[in-house]
Amino acid sequence: MTPRDDLGTKPLPLRYPIARTSCVLIGLGVPGVLSLLLALPEIAGVPRWALLINPAIFLIVSAFIGSWAAPRCGLRSLVADRVAGIDSRFSARDLAATLAVGAVLGLFIALFDEVTAPLWQGSSNISALGSAWSPAVLLFGVLYGGIVEEIMMRWGVMSLVVWVIWRLAARSSPVPTRWVLVIGAVVSAGLFAAGHLPAAAASGDLTLPLVLRIVGLNAVVGLVLAFLYATRNLESAISAHMGFHVGVAVAALLLAIL
Repeated sequence: MTPRDDLGTKPLPLRYPIARTSCVLIGLGVPGVLSLLLALPEIAGVPRWALLINPAIFLIVSAFIGSWAAPRCGLRSLVADRVAGIDSRFSARDLAATLAVGAVLGLFIALFDEVTAPLWQGSSNISALGSAWSPAVLLFGVLYGGIVEEIMMRWGVMSLVVWVIWRLAARSSPVPTRWVLVIGAVVSAGLFAAGHLPAAAASGDLTLPLVLRIVGLNAVVGLVLAFLYATRNLESAISAHMGFHVGVAVAALLLAIL
């Protein structure tokens, strides 16, 4: 069998070696987990390293879940292909294109966020994306957001959701159907968006406009990333997510100049 690289039109790939694939992906995610030290606040009585335990556990679990579920659904990773000895067509140009897609998305969302800030900001101390930018935030976004969150939300969560729905509701199909992939994309995007609420809640009261802003913007980003994962591969989602944070940084520089 050969890898499938679009929505339900090609056969499933070979199974990935779960342990080896997971270890490689976990290794790629370790710098991102460590980058949390740049973003997490100090908590009295809690050592800094202890704050990394839960994200590390989620990374490990997601890497193993995805390595089992993704190939069964025809969802791909170029890294996993290499580990499994599958001859995948790696194209630096394709990854650069998805990086550019993410950058454009980040630029426009950051500018939109800045323009609409009076509608959602209220008395909260949460800044618009462009105003909150810094080199440390960019590094954290690229490493943790780009790699770790994609392994968690797309490789782990979306792959598992797609597999479960496929086996429960569309098992007569030899591969997950388009609507199964769409539901998986929506669920992973929704969880991705909701996952940004606790950090905002820790910074102050969550008002309805603020919740709508956080969930809405992150859901849009999550859907784009899920589409790239479903139609291309995990690395395309990763490069687009990295590009998103680069786009936010560019928007911040433009806002500073203007």
